[in-house]
Amino acid sequence: MEAEVSFVDSTWMRAQAKDLVVKVGLPPARGGDPGAYGPFDMLLCALATCTAAGARAFLQERGFSLSEAGLRIHAEQNEATHLLENVAIDILVPENFPE
Repeated sequence: MEAEVSFVDSTWMRAQAKDLVVKVGLPPARGGDPGAYGPFDMLLCALATCTAAGARAFLQERGFSLSEAGLRIHAEQNEATHLLENVAIDILVPENFPE
């Protein structure tokens, strides 16, 4: 696996993995566009989809419907260190999932 990042200008980056190309911006506090997807947005999406792939396989193997299932991820960013802290992942299961 491989990904490549190039610097478009002082606030935008171009990230590519296979045929997927994503425009990633700096956060507004660092001069970026408030509507831009930032590096931590991409990281949370990657963590969520990697975790969801395993949850999906687990539910499918046991015959549960995926239409009511999903996943939610939440993380806090330390303002001083800019690192993620307290990452929480909630796997949303169908109503008929046993306790």
